[in-house]
Amino acid sequence: MAILLDPFMPGFTRKVLDLMNMKMVQSPLADTVQKGFVFHVPEGHKIKKPVPLFRKITDDEVNDLRAKHAGSQLDREQRANIKFPLDLRCGVITKVEDHPTV
Repeated sequence: MAILLDPFMPGFTRKVLDLMNMKMVQSPLADTVQKGFVFHVPEGHKIKKPVPLFRKITDDEVNDLRAKHAGSQLDREQRANIKFPLDLRCGVITKVEDHPTV
């Protein structure tokens, strides 16, 4: 699981591999994919003493995060009085012609 989550949660992968007493390779996901998602732990391999990988979030922290991230992107921008600088627009190409000066 840690190797699959490496692109999204690299810190988690490092913690798990450290607890498993294993070294991080340059690209664990690519290496594992090449081996057909088979990841062997040698017989008799010793792992470190297990410790929690995540800490418990308090109710106050949950409420703060909800308040900070609640609503739509527009709501958050208005609360922060910030305008997002990117203007994306969609369109449909209905006709293609050569430019008249070319």
